[in-house]
Amino acid sequence: MANFWFASDRIFRWLDYLSVGQCTVLSAVCLLAFSAPSLRLLYRKVSPKSLSLSLFSVSLVFYLFSIHVHEKTIMVPALASLLCYQQLGYLVIDFQLMGYFTLSSLMIIDGLTLQYCLYGVFYFLFAYLLTSLLNSFSFFSKAIYRHWSLKYFRYALLTSQFCLLYARLQLSPPARLPYLWPTLTCILSFLHFLSTYLYTTLYVLHKSKRVQPKQKIKKM
Repeated sequence: MANFWFASDRIFRWLDYLSVGQCTVLSAVCLLAFSAPSLRLLYRKVSPKSLSLSLFSVSLVFYLFSIHVHEKTIMVPALASLLCYQQLGYLVIDFQLMGYFTLSSLMIIDGLTLQYCLYGVFYFLFAYLLTSLLNSFSFFSKAIYRHWSLKYFRYALLTSQFCLLYARLQLSPPARLPYLWPTLTCILSFLHFLSTYLYTTLYVLHKSKRVQPKQKIKKM
């Protein structure tokens, strides 16, 4: 489960210090706090772009900070991210691939390893060929990953996914760490989802600064 509670529980055992009720309250506070930038943009100006960004950001926040969610809940922000394809570009494709990567444990347990790998390769080729085609249009976001450091970050992200999947299928974990590969998968996915949220939030804040506040109608 690649959310905040599971990833941080490897370091800090929440239930050793807080009750389930206290964790629930903390989760609610996190949900409200991290959803605030997107909700503020939506309040200041309702438009198809602001609505799509808010849907993606808020659904991702619920996945990351809800106290109890299922792995398949990642499909909700993954679906919402498709609405932001024009604004976020390559970021959406990488998010989709990482969301698919988080489901690898379920697919392997269900004996669907071959199908999982084939669908992953097919989506990778289809998405990047489509994006290369859309790069020729002016409405498509080209700013993301233009800097060389972000390009290398992207390559490292894809390589780490491949290496972890290969290790999961071919290498046995140490006897003292039987859940090493699923844990590393969870941590990698969480860090990527968190960085996606931070980038989207910065984008939202930048957009909200350019939006003129609603003018109040004076009563006669």
